[in-house]
Amino acid sequence: MATSFLVVKNRATSKLAAALTSGALSVDVTAGEGSEFPSTYPFHITIEDEILEVTDVTTDTLTFTRAAQGTSAAAHPNKAHVFLNITAKSVTDLNTAVNAIENDYAAASGLATLNASTKVVQQPASITDHLDDTAGGTNGVVTKAPTSNVMYDHANAGDPHTGYRLESADHSHQTTGLQAGKLDHGAALNGLGDNDHTQYILHSLADAANDFLVASGNDAYAKKTLAETLALISPLTTRGDIMFRNATISTRLAKGADNTMLAMGAADPEWKTPATILADLSGQAAAAFAWNSQNLSGIGTLDLTGDLTTPGSIISTGGGQTGKFLTGAAGNTVFAFSGDNFDVRAGTGGSASQNVMRVTSAGDIGIETLNTHTIPGGTDTFAMLAATQELDNKTLDSSVLKGTFTASGTVVLPAFTLGGTMDANSQALINVLDLDLGTESLTGTFSATLTAANAGTAWVIRSRDSIDIHRARLGLSGGVDTAVWSWV
Repeated sequence: MATSFLVVKNRATSKLAAALTSGALSVDVTAGEGSEFPSTYPFHITIEDEILEVTDVTTDTLTFTRAAQGTSAAAHPNKAHVFLNITAKSVTDLNTAVNAIENDYAAASGLATLNASTKVVQQPASITDHLDDTAGGTNGVVTKAPTSNVMYDHANAGDPHTGYRLESADHSHQTTGLQAGKLDHGAALNGLGDNDHTQYILHSLADAANDFLVASGNDAYAKKTLAETLALISPLTTRGDIMFRNATISTRLAKGADNTMLAMGAADPEWKTPATILADLSGQAAAAFAWNSQNLSGIGTLDLTGDLTTPGSIISTGGGQTGKFLTGAAGNTVFAFSGDNFDVRAGTGGSASQNVMRVTSAGDIGIETLNTHTIPGGTDTFAMLAATQELDNKTLDSSVLKGTFTASGTVVLPAFTLGGTMDANSQALINVLDLDLGTESLTGTFSATLTAANAGTAWVIRSRDSIDIHRARLGLSGGVDTAVWSWV
């Protein structure tokens, strides 16, 4: 049986019109390029590292079986090149066929022998249907001419060489007959236009550095620059595409979406969104990071891991302001802004600037509730650092007053109860409506300590009843040691 060879065709190449999965059994190539491939089957195509056996071509759709010639089925990206190459199987099949012919020839040795000197066919006696070498004989496969043996001298043929071509070291040939002067690679070549030369391209066609010879059609070639050649063979199709090397070949990474960033994946480069990049960067900082005086806005939670020391402060140094947010040992500032003054300080109390909360503003500051909690060893002090500060419309409940109070205007006290002796500090108590001494007892007495300068001091005592008015005057007369009160 004759050997079945794979079908081949020159310059049969295209690209995948879509990505090919590892289990697919058909795929489209670039539109209009299905005709580049043979119309008889089977033939083998190569895509990256896989060889596939094509069993049908319909328009631009190739149908095939996978993993031919010991390769493995794999996924292939869109625009991957598709080639019809001469593979090892083609050469192996050819060797097998030639070896079979050689074996058949060797097995037939002795059946017929050509003796050039006697020009006779010698055959074994065992072959009965042998050639009749007598003039005019008809027995056998070949009929000889009446006067000559056509098998040897071609005497009655139109041209003695139409049945074969002479191959010799010097390519010599007869100069008469139908084949006169038509030599292959011989001395009678008809210049560069001879068909023995048109299948070759002269090196002088590509006469500049980095030029390439590229097939421009059937048996036609053109000179291309490096850029033109790259445009033909590159898998890149769109502005922004990137070429990279995958596990087997150089291939295309399609351009990413707007504002995406190129990053290295586990094996190949890939595009990532800013959100994904930030997630990848989380926890990766190994040194101080400067924001170049730019804002950091939209923060959900600012988590400062562990206690902070001064080197770990959050500090603002712009606009003449300073600020720190610290925790740690006694003496550290907890919150502080020195510009418009917002302080919450902690410490041992050894410094006048410690144990203070200070809030200042050009306008009003509203505090709904101000609780001072008991501090071990402290006095729960609420101090106004400036003497002109006011606490308006506020209720002081169970508070302790101490120090000197200075009125900036009229002070009106509501009804209140003294919880102890009140010292007027030698000041006048005027415009008293009633002075009720309470029950008649020593605790309700009215007394005064007088000096000589007070001699003659008078007390006017009136009844609380406006109808019964006593205008008696109580006078003081006498010396320092002998002064006596009396009605006058």
